Amino acid sequence: MNQGGKRKGAVCAYLETWHMDIEEFLELRKNTGDDRRRTHDMNTANWIPDLFMKRVFDDGDWTLFSPNDVPDLHDLYGKAFEERYEEYEEMARSGQLKLHKTLKAQNLWRKMLGMILRQDIPG
Repeated sequence: MNQGGKRKGAVCAYLETWHMDIEEFLELRKNTGDDRRRTHDMNTANWIPDLFMKRVFDDGDWTLFSPNDVPDLHDLYGKAFEERYEEYEEMARSGQLKLHKTLKAQNLWRKMLGMILRQDIPG
């Protein structure tokens, strides 16, 4: 980003941990693979809700959703987020939401940490 020739600009993209694309997003800073899928000049970060960390500690599952199916999650936090997120998980289990993916929270957490350790940091 041009800052009038004075210094390089900075850009950062954020993504929620429940987003269906989080696994691919975590790999955007990698130095290997298809360069069209890399963001060498952009920082990345993801928001981690308390519920995710609870699931990591409890060796629980974590569900990824399409933001089109769960539009209100973007604006929720704390208890309100937890309640609504769990409602969406139940809707996914009952077949009301077709586009979702369930994985172990610890596996996603390890992937996040792995990117940081390799300096492919998703802030």
